[in-house]
Amino acid sequence: MSAPSTEVQMKQGAGFYTGELKSYGIVSDSEPHKDFLLVNATAKKTEESACVPMDVDGVLLNFADAESMAVIKEKSV
Repeated sequence: MSAPSTEVQMKQGAGFYTGELKSYGIVSDSEPHKDFLLVNATAKKTEESACVPMDVDGVLLNFADAESMAVIKEKSV
């Protein structure tokens, strides 16, 4: 069974990233900059666009730049 995927919609129409949530910082709520790392990531410009694999080891994003996040569990058949 593989890890659930995390889909992140970025603010201001900056697109979407999907990947495995590898790490995130646990810091005080008063700290506005909280980073998280997605690995095996794909990117797309719009919700309807096709996902394009990224040729990187990981994507470091910041919660302050994210509009929303969704965790997508693998469906069992």
